[in-house]
Amino acid sequence: MKNDDDFLDALGTLSLERYEHVLPTVLSVCRSTPDPLKRVEVIRGSCPEDARPLYLAALRLAVAWENGASKYPGYPFLWTTRESTEQASSLAAAHWHASLFHPDDHILEIGAGTGIDTIALSRRVKHVIAIERDPVLSFMLTRNLAATGCTNVDVVTATAEEALTSLDPDCFDGIWADPSRRNRGMRVRRMSAYSPPLEFLTALAPHVKIAVKTSPVHDPGVNSLWGRTFVATRTECTEQILHRGFPPSMPVVMHVDRSLAWTERDSKETPRPLATDWSAGYLVEPHPALIRAHAVASYFDSIRARFLDRQIAYGHCLEQPPVSAWHQSFHILEAFVFRERQLKERAAALEFGPGTEIKKRGFPVEPEDLRASLPLEGNRRGVIILTRMGATHHVFLCERTRRS
Repeated sequence: MKNDDDFLDALGTLSLERYEHVLPTVLSVCRSTPDPLKRVEVIRGSCPEDARPLYLAALRLAVAWENGASKYPGYPFLWTTRESTEQASSLAAAHWHASLFHPDDHILEIGAGTGIDTIALSRRVKHVIAIERDPVLSFMLTRNLAATGCTNVDVVTATAEEALTSLDPDCFDGIWADPSRRNRGMRVRRMSAYSPPLEFLTALAPHVKIAVKTSPVHDPGVNSLWGRTFVATRTECTEQILHRGFPPSMPVVMHVDRSLAWTERDSKETPRPLATDWSAGYLVEPHPALIRAHAVASYFDSIRARFLDRQIAYGHCLEQPPVSAWHQSFHILEAFVFRERQLKERAAALEFGPGTEIKKRGFPVEPEDLRASLPLEGNRRGVIILTRMGATHHVFLCERTRRS
């Protein structure tokens, strides 16, 4: 299909009943080959000519869902696109987003996409008006809401700027926004380039609570009045929620998979002591969301860990730290100042094998470049950690402790 207009035309003929009719053929093709071009070739050769747009639209939907279904366990088939799935919240994150609002709330949603957050909001609050500017995504959103039994959502196909000429945001109990962070398929680098931009969202209804999903790498600015919560999903920091009008108890970091909240930020006034006896014990790697939130020092205090270097997010514990979703820990086998020859000798002596992990922070060599020079031929799954302490580069040869 050449463009979104063609795709939308084909979708218009693709009722749920007709999709179920072509689904066995489409899934059989998907199972037979992972090659996208081969899939299209098989579809073109096996379906009636007048039904090709229908089958190709179904294939496009099936592939998009195939790539994103792992994010939504237990959900029925949802219509989506690759780009929409990449930006969409995980199921756990969507449930947490919705939990920020009260069951009696009337919510305005800006940037609904194909509806993961919309469905979660619908099941949580009294009523949702969902704005989506893209007609293809809006079409999919309407179908997904019907497929999941969401009857308390009104969909508006328009930009937020257009829609709010006839909607008064002050009439809502809350606003949820997930602005587009792409421009012509490319990720944007600033919140001012979002669609709608952060400046537009900042100016909305100052007395209404509002939460905005943003990239965790983007900063609203030192003078921003937004509160910030970083979202942890498994071992990644996947998003940052800017919020206004919510209670002060909003967490600094929220681990949505574990329903764990971290509420303390680092104190800039208190210097943190450095580890001195680091040749044995355990290294601690904090969750990326704690790093983004500038909460590593407060977390290290809670588990009695000390920094190796105040600029590097590795900690050291003499005793094994407790199992936690907030960090990964590694038992130190050996530690020394980096010399490649010594590293090769000791990795071989410890029988580190091909499955050995190589991790680095503050180290000038890329792990895979170093891996090519190491004799990792043993049977032991080790961990090589390369880091900096002051002006000196160090190596820690470790084994993982039990994962949280």
